[in-house]
Amino acid sequence: MQNAITVQNVTYVYGEGTPFRVVALDNVSLNIEKGKLTGIIGHTGSGKSTLLQMLNGLVKPDIGKIIVGEDDIYSNKKLRREAAFRVGLVFQYPEYQLFEDTVRKDIAFGPKNMGLSDEEIETRVKEAAAFVGLSEEILEKSPFDISGGQKRRVAIAGILAMKPDILVLDEPASGLDPIGRREIFGGLENYRNATGTTMVIVSHSMEDMARYADDLIVFENGKVIMQGTKQEVFAKEKELRAIGLELPQITRLARRLSDMGISVSRDIYTVDEALDALLSAYGGGDK
Repeated sequence: MQNAITVQNVTYVYGEGTPFRVVALDNVSLNIEKGKLTGIIGHTGSGKSTLLQMLNGLVKPDIGKIIVGEDDIYSNKKLRREAAFRVGLVFQYPEYQLFEDTVRKDIAFGPKNMGLSDEEIETRVKEAAAFVGLSEEILEKSPFDISGGQKRRVAIAGILAMKPDILVLDEPASGLDPIGRREIFGGLENYRNATGTTMVIVSHSMEDMARYADDLIVFENGKVIMQGTKQEVFAKEKELRAIGLELPQITRLARRLSDMGISVSRDIYTVDEALDALLSAYGGGDK
């Protein structure tokens, strides 16, 4: 499988030479496979957000390489500038960055800066809005007169409209209720299915990672301590617990039932999988 991103021996230090020196990333190496959704998990301060900013050209490593496709994006200024369009970065709480008069203008801001024609910009705005579930009516409203969940979707649509090769999101559903979370992740899932775009998502929600991610990378104190498919990572329950991370609730329930002698797979990661397994095991009817 071809890699969309390769991180080679990257180290980054905040506050070098001061009493506040912090090693944010410590000799990190990892691969993001093209076309997959890779989840990055770990506690606050483990280095996840610093890495995301490096992928987009915002933060240059002190040591090491960030390779997007076949290009070391920090090898020259041109590639670093291009990374901002090739790798679309959605910050945590991106709605705080909205500033235009209308939702339509906010979504169009990125494509306009790319020098696209008015016709192409309008097509991209409508497509991006549709993926995140924004109606034509909302496009004419001020971004300051819509709900928090809608603002989040506007901000994400603004990145989608630039059609990046890789989409990188830092806690895209943070602070939203369960319905809002499903809407955000559902829109991202639809976009990925339609375009095949590689995605990298940081999240504290093991449930979201279990439902949507193909691969997982686990950070701890600036280091990558696990990486692999979600099945491979979730199989290391003791190691995850040792760093204060828990498996998804439904996985813990399935394993508890298995320990009690009930015929349920221990490798269940979503509620839908659990329902299917129980119906299959006990001859249930339609859902």
